[in-house]
Amino acid sequence: MAMNLEQLYTMLFTAPVRASVMAEKEYRTIWADYLKNVQLLLGNDQGSNKSIIKNALEMAPVMKFSSSIESEVIMRVERISSSEGGLGLQVGAFGVTGRFGREKTEESTIRASAAYELSNNESTTLQDYLENGGVPIKNKGDIDSAIKYLKKDQPD
Repeated sequence: MAMNLEQLYTMLFTAPVRASVMAEKEYRTIWADYLKNVQLLLGNDQGSNKSIIKNALEMAPVMKFSSSIESEVIMRVERISSSEGGLGLQVGAFGVTGRFGREKTEESTIRASAAYELSNNESTTLQDYLENGGVPIKNKGDIDSAIKYLKKDQPD
């Protein structure tokens, strides 16, 4: 993969933060899958399931993002230059010609590293996440809305 220095440093400094955004999307997918399982457990029962739903929300996985990342990129820089030429000499009936060439190779490496401390500083429960987003689950009918909210902007 060909890359210039600006691209190299941009990748080094943004990759961990991009990864944390992707991780948050994965957490939401896990929560949506968890709620689908809760729906399956509830089945077609139209009775009051508030205690089951409350217990399920309390048992849902908790999101806490905290990491210490050290990244290092090593890039090999290579330059090859070549030159060719020719020489001819004619004196009377005698002539001499010749060709010559030269190839020069230069190689060096660039090493760049960075260290990151990333954290959302607190645990986030599924119930808090949904309530903060304006999609609380109070009954079985709210679960579909919560799943759609969690999967927003994500392929099915």
